[in-house]
Amino acid sequence: MLRDFEKMMAAHRSAEFYYIPFSGYAQFIASDLSDAAPTPRPTENDEEGLATLRKLRTVLRWLPSLRRALIKGAVKKVPSEDYVQDWLNVYASDRQTKFNEMEYHLPYEEGPKALAEIIALTEKHFPEVYFPMEVRSVA
Repeated sequence: MLRDFEKMMAAHRSAEFYYIPFSGYAQFIASDLSDAAPTPRPTENDEEGLATLRKLRTVLRWLPSLRRALIKGAVKKVPSEDYVQDWLNVYASDRQTKFNEMEYHLPYEEGPKALAEIIALTEKHFPEVYFPMEVRSVA
């Protein structure tokens, strides 16, 4: 994601990704305007995924390489989604898991460098982190 950040983010009206700590993976989400008829939104399994990430964090806190391998295996099983909906049915989600949030606004060109530094810092000093890091851009 970081290597192709500008290309991927600029290709869509709204783009975001969720970096999954200790995985080397990110889930990319893009939204564009469409005249197509709405299609059903896939079932949301975010809470199950967060519970799995939390469990791996707790059980494998001091074995980061095994934690990384298990997360990679799980991420590969997540299917792609493509659907058409009104924005209010796309962006809203039910979040039962409590989490701490920080939000920063950075110049577009500084995003990849800043995120790389945050990931390195997190994965070196904060093994308790499991909640995905959200990065987004809007045209």
